[in-house]
Amino acid sequence: MKKVYQEQNSALTKLKKKQATAKSKLSKAQSKSLSAQKATQRAILKKAIGAAVMAETGGKDVTWITPVNPGSKESYAILWPDSEDFSGSVNVNETAVIKHTPINTVTQAGTESISVGGALIGEDGSISTLIKKFERIRTWAENTIEISLIGQTSFPNAIISGIDKPHDTYLTNQ
Repeated sequence: MKKVYQEQNSALTKLKKKQATAKSKLSKAQSKSLSAQKATQRAILKKAIGAAVMAETGGKDVTWITPVNPGSKESYAILWPDSEDFSGSVNVNETAVIKHTPINTVTQAGTESISVGGALIGEDGSISTLIKKFERIRTWAENTIEISLIGQTSFPNAIISGIDKPHDTYLTNQ
């Protein structure tokens, strides 16, 4: 009786291990499937946003921003740029080996940044929509949402570090 019990217990242990392995594999497969599904949805949403920007601007040369992971087809803002100023730097460390003869030891890419000046644009007479777009951009900045900037100089992954709203002109669509 003991021998049968041990055999059955051993078989049960093996089955439990197989069940745990199967559950783990299923969980990984479901996770991969969900990730792929989200990536596909994100790609479709980005195409819809790109089409909306082109439709709204008539394909004109504008700058626009959208979150890297947009939440809706309205997750974008179009800017009519007056200027796009790019700046980048490289940090070079120097160590003196012989007096007055520095040698470069380490280099590291510095911060790249772009300053975009211009007007937020929308439909004529739609001030409430522009206010919503500005508030959306401000929310992205406050929450350090990773965005994509598409324009003369594009950044596929960026963070908004500052936003200004001067009131020097009043137009019905800016």
